[in-house]
Amino acid sequence: MVPGSVSCDIYGNQLTIRVCDSNCNYSSDNYVCNSTNCGVSKLCNGITYYCVNDGERGVWSTTKPDFCCSDADCTGYDSNTHLKLVCNCPSNSCSYPTGAYDYICKPLPKCDINNQCAPGWCCDGDPNVTPKGSGNCVQGIYSANYLCDPPGWSNEKTVDEKQANNLFDFILNFFQSLFIR
Repeated sequence: MVPGSVSCDIYGNQLTIRVCDSNCNYSSDNYVCNSTNCGVSKLCNGITYYCVNDGERGVWSTTKPDFCCSDADCTGYDSNTHLKLVCNCPSNSCSYPTGAYDYICKPLPKCDINNQCAPGWCCDGDPNVTPKGSGNCVQGIYSANYLCDPPGWSNEKTVDEKQANNLFDFILNFFQSLFIR
């Protein structure tokens, strides 16, 4: 090695970055790729190395991964089920409930609370909903007994309810006018 040079060596799941000083005495930094360091990146000689999981163990890769290491890496909702996307990994920071981990963002299999559904959708499995459903994200009208009222939903009454209220108001106003005189 020449003074000022840097070398990057990968042995299994360990990345070693060596820096040669002016006397060519070098210092080494070792980085282990495992589930604790999933998603970590290290720059060496202008190349970025990513700690990724290959399904069984951590490995260093120069290709930016299309994977997740925690729920924070997943954004959005499934376009069919409207369920929140979460990470399928063994970490406590992952919510997907499975033992076959593939480190991919997936929609939750069901919802338990309203914030696990896309905006404008409610969880029929929310404990505050009566009657409690099976954990699906649903969209409906205000009178459907869902305790969330997302933007775009209307709490206005249906035409039939408005007509019934108008008739009730008419009768009430009529009798009030008789007794108030």
